Amino acid sequence: MNSLIRSGIAIGLFLGMASTISAAEFTIENRTNETIHVAIGFAEVVVDPVFGSGSGFNWTEGWFDVEPNQTRTLTFKHRPRHLYAASASKKWQGEVVDWVKPRMPFNIKHPVTEVKATAEGWEKRQFLKLKDTKVILQ
Repeated sequence: MNSLIRSGIAIGLFLGMASTISAAEFTIENRTNETIHVAIGFAEVVVDPVFGSGSGFNWTEGWFDVEPNQTRTLTFKHRPRHLYAASASKKWQGEVVDWVKPRMPFNIKHPVTEVKATAEGWEKRQFLKLKDTKVILQ
């Protein structure tokens, strides 16, 4: 009985560490005098356990507000790959085109047809490729 309790504790500790390890923290530093609204893009490869081949899928999520001259750390299940950000007077954008839902929280998984996305109020934005787990917007 005592060994069962120890085993349960060990398994609980392992599972707790596994959930911590799998979380991806991402930090956004706002060095402006305006609130910045951020959308995050993700890319994940799913590997078939039988055939070993993988297929990718993308999704975007937003909006995350970062107040003027503040830093915000977000925790996700997967590592962020792309970022689009905008304040009242500036945009931070790049070459990766993806979907956002203006002025309201969203989470969209791809693929989605352009006709369907447009009909549902989605708009395309150009996301920056992320090279690190922290970004400074100024």
